Formats: sequence, structure tokens, C-alpha cells
Amino acid sequence: MASVRSEDAGNTAQLLREALPGATHHETHLSHVFVDSLDTYKLKKPVRLSFVDYSTAEKRKEGCERELSVNRRYSPELYLGVEPVTISGDKALIGDDSDPVDWVVHMRSFDEEDRADRALTEGRLPPSKLIRFTDRLFASHDETPRLRLDTWPDTFRTLARNIASDLSRRLSGREANSVKTWAWEIEALIHRETDALDIRGRNGLLAHCHGDLHLKNLCLWKGELLAYDALEFDDSLVQIDPLYDLAFLVSDLWHAGHWHEANAVANRYVALSSDYGGWLLLPAYCSLRAAIRAMAEAASQHPRRAAAYLRTALAFLQQPLLPKSVLIAGRSGTGKTTVAERLASMMGPPPGALHIRSDVVRKRLAGLMPEETITSDAYTESSKKAVYETCRFEAEILVGKWPVILDVALAGEDLPPADLVEPFSIKVWLDAPEAVLARRLGRRHGDASDADAAVMKRQRKTPPSDEFILIDADADPETVTARVAECVLGNPIERTQEVYDPTHEI
Repeated sequence: MASVRSEDAGNTAQLLREALPGATHHETHLSHVFVDSLDTYKLKKPVRLSFVDYSTAEKRKEGCERELSVNRRYSPELYLGVEPVTISGDKALIGDDSDPVDWVVHMRSFDEEDRADRALTEGRLPPSKLIRFTDRLFASHDETPRLRLDTWPDTFRTLARNIASDLSRRLSGREANSVKTWAWEIEALIHRETDALDIRGRNGLLAHCHGDLHLKNLCLWKGELLAYDALEFDDSLVQIDPLYDLAFLVSDLWHAGHWHEANAVANRYVALSSDYGGWLLLPAYCSLRAAIRAMAEAASQHPRRAAAYLRTALAFLQQPLLPKSVLIAGRSGTGKTTVAERLASMMGPPPGALHIRSDVVRKRLAGLMPEETITSDAYTESSKKAVYETCRFEAEILVGKWPVILDVALAGEDLPPADLVEPFSIKVWLDAPEAVLARRLGRRHGDASDADAAVMKRQRKTPPSDEFILIDADADPETVTARVAECVLGNPIERTQEVYDPTHEI
């Protein structure tokens, strides 16, 4: 392959503009991107920076091949291949490998309106698609080799300090004071959680995550949410805690004012991984992700947007005062899970309360995904005991440290174990007429609970003790949630939503 000088590579970009007259040209600090209705081509710039070297055609080809390999893990539907670029006279040709001077990543194009931040704003990204994406992300993480990284606490601390330093240089006035506050508070949190960070590093971080899972790097493709544009040029940015990978999405959702979705994504991932101890680190991870977005906005000369992200970063560092633990019980069909899911995003600082659902625990212990049908032998007394013990163990990790909700039927004739019930400061029992419950269960499908009307009729009708607050669940979900929220919170938290502009580019 012929070598090519930097100025020649710049000329290649100009010739590609002319060769793709119908394409829209975007430029980033690393690439020229040409997008037409069907195809997208990414030409890497001939740059040599502290974190990447694309100064020769050979290195750019290696970068293209690495980008293709990494991103096919997340969106093979979008990443088609690496194509050679040749120059014939004063024209650039893509796909002719007779004498290539450069290389491009070839992708399928998607409508810009299908980028996740825009689809979310327009109401075209329902929670169900986010949950399915979370399932695929967990599966990808679960299949990824692990590596031991004893320096994870120092790596995380250094990253926070570097971001604070960069923000201090770019922001002034009140925002500069906010940067100082953020730097102090995240340093204090890292100090408190150093042992937890160290354990996670020694137990094995992922060998390669996506690394950049904010909303702009997700898109709708044929009805499903896909991730693209994963980081491929710096291993130190992707050899990370899987929860830190997830945290970018959680943080971006929360910043966009979609608190319920942010909490639901975080809870879904933790439920699949049973990584409940990691919840205490999630605020720090989300805060750092929001600060990264603030840094990007500041670098793009958008100080107001940077300030908004910085406020989100600070919000994630709030510590819960007297965190409440809530047990929500009742017969199948009373809406325990719906109430718990809605309540979770209202409780405590972002990302809200940890929600443990006994039906999901039962499926996980059986080696199943939450919506897979379970066999009847999973409902034995011994299996119920295992579910109760697991729920108690997982709840106790956070009780007294962070808001927790346990959603469980407690439906047997015998009294539930005292050590399952006692840790919870608030105990709620939902109740509704049997005809209402039977009608709801008849409409249920694709749910983690396999209970039907026959199961419901055998369940306990009254709470196991007078400690429970009895709430009428014969109403719509919003009304029932409001009733429970009044008992749990007094007045539900009113969060201030930042104005989120999905049209800008980073």
C-alpha cells in the first residue's frame, strides 16, 4: 500500500466530498463523516494526539478495522466493512483496492430523527425498547472476558481530577465555583468508596466495554435500539466497570428529565446481574459521566449546556438522609410492581431507589430471563425459601444506606420470615376485590410473574401483621401510586427538569 502524507490525506477528504455529492458532511476531531440516504463512510483524519495516532494510512486502516470489530459487537446491522479509497486522476473511488491510499469505515445510514436523544424527546422511545436494549447490553457484558485491575480506584480518581481540571479552565463565574464543589464532593465520595472500587477492580473489570453509551450514540433501527460509535482507540477508556459503562445511559436519561426510564434501566441491569452492591457506586459513576458531557459541551463553546450537565453531575452526588426502605406486598394483580417501579424514581437522590422484585429473583435463580415462563416446580416451599433468603440478602446490602423497595407477594398461609420483613421501615399491603384481580391477571402477558387467577385465589387475603399499611388498589395505577407515595414520602418529590436540546452535535 502506498504511503500518504498528511496534506494528501486532507486532499482525500476533499475528493470524497466531490465523489459523494449527495452526502452530508460532518467533521469531528478524529474523522470526516459522509452520510447519504443509504450509506455512511467514516474517513479518519491524519492526526497524532496523546490518546490516538492516525498519522499514517497504515495506522488509519488499523483504526478502521478496530472500529469495525468493536462496533459489530453492538450493532452488526449497521457496520458493513472497511473499504479502500483510491485516487484516479482527480477523483476518489471507494471499494477499488488496486492501489489504496486510505480506508473508510462503511456503515448503513439511519435517519437522524432516529437518534435516541431525538426519538426520546419525540416520544418514540418507550421504556420497553430501553429495557430490551439493557438486556442486550447485559448479555454483551456477561460474555466479555474479565481482567483484574488493581488500580481501578486510582484510575477513577485520576479521571475525575482531569475532568475537574479541564472544566475549571473552560468555565468561569458561578460555574467555576460549581466545578470546585463537584471536584470536592466526588473526591470525598471516591474516598468513602475506595474499598468498594478496589474490590470491583480486583474481582474483574470488563476487558472491553462500549465506553461511550450516551443517547447520541444510540439509534432506532428497525424498531430496536442499537449502540454505535463505541470507543476503540484507547483501552484505558473501555477497560472499566460494566456499571460505569451503563452509567452513561442512566445519567443521560436522568439529565433529559426521563427519571422513570433512568431508574428502570438501572434496576433492570442490576436485577439481571444481581450486582446490588454496585448500586452504591452508581451515583458516582453517573456523576462522572454527566461531568464528561459538561466537558464536551464546554469544549464546544456551549457554556449554558455545560452548566446544565454540571448541575446533573452535582445532583448525583447528593447523599440520602435517613433512606427509607419500603416493603410492598399483596396478592397477585394488586399492582405491586407497577407501584414500586413508579415510586422508585421518586425516592431519594438520583438515580432513585433500588427495586427488588421477588418474581425476577425467582427467574434469575432458575437461570431464566424475567419474562421467560417458569415451570411449576419453581414454586415449591424450598424454592420460595430460596427466593425469600435472596431478597433479604440483597435488600440488606442497601437498607440504611440507600432507598430500597422490595416487591413481594408474601402469599403463603404461613407467616413470612421475620428477618425478611423486619428490616423495612415502611410496610404496605395492597388490596382489591378478587374480580378486579382476576380481570387484571387475565390481561397480563409477557410479565415476570406467571401467577393466574387460580394462584391468586389461593393467596393470603390479609396482611401478615398490623404493621402493614392497608391501601385500596382498586383504581388506576396513577391513583394507587399517589396513595402509596403519600404514605411513603408524605409529598412526592418534585424534581426540576433541565431543558434538554437534542439537536446539538458533539
